[in-house]
Amino acid sequence: MNKNSCDVGIEIKTYLRKDMVCNLVDRIQALTRSDYKIVVCDDGSSDGTVEEIRKIRYHCLRRKK
Repeated sequence: MNKNSCDVGIEIKTYLRKDMVCNLVDRIQALTRSDYKIVVCDDGSSDGTVEEIRKIRYHCLRRKK
């Protein structure tokens, strides 16, 4: 298996939900699976969602514009 491939892809769409998104990602990472990729799609939030996700630097997140 390619190291960049994964069995599960999770896409989270968000707008003005910084705390909810971070909590959701934390819960996903607490699962026993490790072969997943999370993509957070932010629709221009002004509450600091993007900055918080960047600051935390989750290992499984990929930036999608």
